[in-house]
Amino acid sequence: MINELKQGLNFYLTHLGWVDFAAYIWMFLTFLALVSLCIYVASKSFFAGFALMIVTIAGLGCGAYFMPKLLDENLRTRSLELVSTKQLEYSNTLLVDLRLTNLSKKPFNYCEIGLSFYKNSGNTLRRYANELKPFLRENIVLKDALDINATREITHVVNNFRAQDYNVTTSSECF
Repeated sequence: MINELKQGLNFYLTHLGWVDFAAYIWMFLTFLALVSLCIYVASKSFFAGFALMIVTIAGLGCGAYFMPKLLDENLRTRSLELVSTKQLEYSNTLLVDLRLTNLSKKPFNYCEIGLSFYKNSGNTLRRYANELKPFLRENIVLKDALDINATREITHVVNNFRAQDYNVTTSSECF
């Protein structure tokens, strides 16, 4: 788990741009300003200061959660489409066809596509739990440049795949 955390941190430090860092620094400075405001308000009214501190911490959590999505949607817009999945009949191999389109204003030099396979279920709660803990995750790394408005067809081979009733979710991060 520590190794995965280290790899994720290294991935983001390597690929994030100055706008990303500026946004995170702005969020942190806003948090510090609000904490100092909380201390001032707490000196006047303990309850109001405590309530403002709770709101500040919640705001930091929401900012840390929504900031990457906001930056990703505005700076690195892309479309990832799952075209088809095909199970080969005489082997335990699955072929996954994807289509990645660069919709941003800059070319992508690095893309990481994630595939998550989870069991299908008629029960909504069980299906949601299966989505959170998929039985197989696959990562596809593209290091070739993807120009503006260019589309790349990707075929990924998943070996030793025997599942019958499953769903696939896709995610991507491009820089």
